[in-house]
Amino acid sequence: MSLKVEVIKRAARDLDSGSLADKESSLVYFQSDNFVKDCKSKAIDHLRVREQVREAMEEEGIRRRYLIKKITSELNSYS
Repeated sequence: MSLKVEVIKRAARDLDSGSLADKESSLVYFQSDNFVKDCKSKAIDHLRVREQVREAMEEEGIRRRYLIKKITSELNSYS
C-alpha cells in the first residue's frame, strides 16, 4: 500500500463529502503541486485524474458517487 496513492484516493472520496470544507480542501489539493508530485512518484497521469475530478464535480448525487468510485478503483492498481 502506498501512502501517496491513499492520500489521492482519500481526496477523491472527500469530493462527495457532506462537509463543504472537505470538498474545498480536496479541490485545492487536486490543483496543487503536491498532487502533481504525488502522482509523478507513482507514475499516475495527473492530468487524467484532474479531468476525471472535473467531470465528477459537474455531476450530482449517484452519478458523482459513481465517477468518484471509478477514480478510486483505477487508483487501486497503483497501490
